[in-house]
Amino acid sequence: MTQKFHLATTEMTVHSEGESPLFDENGVKIRMDDDGAGAFFASPAGQIRVQLEELELILKAAKRMLAQPGLGEQE
Repeated sequence: MTQKFHLATTEMTVHSEGESPLFDENGVKIRMDDDGAGAFFASPAGQIRVQLEELELILKAAKRMLAQPGLGEQE
């Protein structure tokens, strides 16, 4: 039997225009995590500081990740 693989985005970065998503000091990384009680979002430092202009993009990233099969609400 052939093993099947799926692609899932579990981390995204909101960063300043013209800056690298890897090196922008003002970039906000959010990632999906699960401690056994269901998926939640976390920032790498355990806290998140967001400018109002970034909030809409962060919510868009979160909704995109949750819409993936197997990563949204438990069925």
